[in-house]
Amino acid sequence: ANGEGLALPHYATPGSAGLDLLAAIDAVIELLPGQYMAVPTGLAMELPPGVEAQVRPRSGLALNHGITCLNAPGTIDSDYRGEVKVILINHSAKPFQITRGAKIAQMVIARHEQAELLEVETLSDSQRGEGGFGSTGMTAARFPRIASASRCSRRISHTRSPTAAPFAFTTWFVNWRVNMTWNCLLSLTARRPRNSRPPSGARSRRSWP
Repeated sequence: ANGEGLALPHYATPGSAGLDLLAAIDAVIELLPGQYMAVPTGLAMELPPGVEAQVRPRSGLALNHGITCLNAPGTIDSDYRGEVKVILINHSAKPFQITRGAKIAQMVIARHEQAELLEVETLSDSQRGEGGFGSTGMTAARFPRIASASRCSRRISHTRSPTAAPFAFTTWFVNWRVNMTWNCLLSLTARRPRNSRPPSGARSRRSWP
């Protein structure tokens, strides 16, 4: 009943991963600094087995107003039939008002696995072992950079016979930086002048269009 008249959760853009959840409230709610509460969405759903819904914060609310989900991401199980509510908390120093129909969170539908637990006496060894809680350090490992040539282009003319049309080959070296390394991408393009035809009697393994 709370969601009457409100739009169903929807994807804002074709590439959106999350469905927008709206506040299904009758009156304006003021969320004071440090305060948190469960905001109803007026939505109840039935998910197939092996599928969950994850309730996540909205980046705009977090950045601009300090509003986020307290238990992010919240999990909605496939066998839950109650109303979906979003636990919002105000991390800012100013009160924040929530109005009916406002976008308060996003919901991602995802598949999951259920594990079968086995009790064992020992675990296999690993490089990390029991290290945790920052044991890998606060800075990323530095990898040596691969020296690369500056961006350049080179044109080479090649003639298969004295009367054959020349072919121009262009090579580009493009610098790509991926994860603190430089990779060189080589692209080779063949080009034939327009309105050119193979010479009469010329033999070639290349097929002409």
